Amino acid sequence: MLSDPTLFLARRTMPTGMSARTPIPDTDLTSPPELPPNAFAQMSETGTVQLSVIVPVLNVGRTIGQTLAGVLSENRPDVELIVVDGGSTDNTRTICEKWGARLVAHVSRRSTARRIGAELARGEFLLFLDGDQVPGPGLLEECVVRTRTEAIDALKIPELDSAFGFWAGARRLDRFASTSEETTYPRLFRRTVYFSVGGHRSDLEDYMEDRDLFLRLRQRGFGWSWSRSSVFNLIGEINPLEIGIKGARSAQDSASYYRMRQSLKSDLQVVVVARLRALARAIQSGASLGDVCLLLPYTVVAYGPRLVAILTSKSGAQTTPRH
Repeated sequence: MLSDPTLFLARRTMPTGMSARTPIPDTDLTSPPELPPNAFAQMSETGTVQLSVIVPVLNVGRTIGQTLAGVLSENRPDVELIVVDGGSTDNTRTICEKWGARLVAHVSRRSTARRIGAELARGEFLLFLDGDQVPGPGLLEECVVRTRTEAIDALKIPELDSAFGFWAGARRLDRFASTSEETTYPRLFRRTVYFSVGGHRSDLEDYMEDRDLFLRLRQRGFGWSWSRSSVFNLIGEINPLEIGIKGARSAQDSASYYRMRQSLKSDLQVVVVARLRALARAIQSGASLGDVCLLLPYTVVAYGPRLVAILTSKSGAQTTPRH
């Protein structure tokens, strides 16, 4: 059973006996939970839907079972699930079909898949998850209840990693210390708000689309709140090579984004200041000297390519947004 880190995040302090390397308990990712065939048939297909959960997937057979089980566990007829498959070649589609999840096939990357799911959704609110994430205990209920009782345009949801290995501790501490208004982006949107700001852009795939959508949301004057529940990233064991590869893949998309925004100075400040604040929060939270030292090389490996992308982008090259 996944632990609930809500108070851990809210206090901005490390719980007694927990260091950055303390693993978050998780079920065996190699053995997806067994559910009866067509388990999702219980979810309403004709009734009123308050919340649409949209999950873009691509070769996530190792974790999609956990994602589906997490959504199904709250057994809410006012929640629908839409899985958009971008062309998986593993057993992702088989798992989704076995459980009766609504599956849409469209060869695309994450940002486009999210938009496709949003266009098909019936819910008044849209919650975007990934195929390697599990909603924390009570997250869907909180989303439904709060969207019915509060004037919410968007909701930011804290994320924690379910991972192990030497570098997992650094990533976990980095995510904990980095959670802030500027670096955490909404995952839940009121449907009308989402489309009024243009939704996810098809020309910003996989890395910068969340930040861009958040900036458009803020520029239009819409507000947001924070959830008390969390989302868990099912990562497993990680190593610095994987971190570096992911950072390098994000660099090209980042460079295009920064050229489009023509805001070299402000974006550079955001990244640098965010990293310095994360380091300060880690120290303030009571992290050990060893944990802080581990955070430094992780910062270089994970965020170095993005800094390079900012510095090497040509601010004079304007890219016309495509929606």
